[in-house]
Amino acid sequence: MAYGISGVLLQKTFEAELKKAGKVPTTYNPPDFAPEYRDLFANLLKPIAYKPAVETDNYLVEANLLEGPKGKVITLSNWTGKPLQGVRVTLRTTAKIGKPFSSPNPIKAQSAKPGILQFTLDLGPADFIVVPLQR
Repeated sequence: MAYGISGVLLQKTFEAELKKAGKVPTTYNPPDFAPEYRDLFANLLKPIAYKPAVETDNYLVEANLLEGPKGKVITLSNWTGKPLQGVRVTLRTTAKIGKPFSSPNPIKAQSAKPGILQFTLDLGPADFIVVPLQR
């Protein structure tokens, strides 16, 4: 709850600065959150060595994984309120996959190591990466 409140407080300051400059916000989401809470959550997960199946290199880009019998879909939500360049998405999977694609923005780069796929793409408000399974 404190993490959310820290974002709301930053949002109010951000909106006041925009209003003073004669601008309007492009999102109703907080522009940031207090890093101390992110560090706290990360430290809570260290003892169990938790690694999510999908993650991004930007804490304001939310990644969710949907799985079905024909493949996986990574949904990406950009909470920054602005377009982002070169967002890296990591998928942990041992499945044999076909050719991944994304929409609406294309995958700019892709790399693979055993059990780990990484994608890089530019991101607007949202995107989807489709990872079909090999037949």
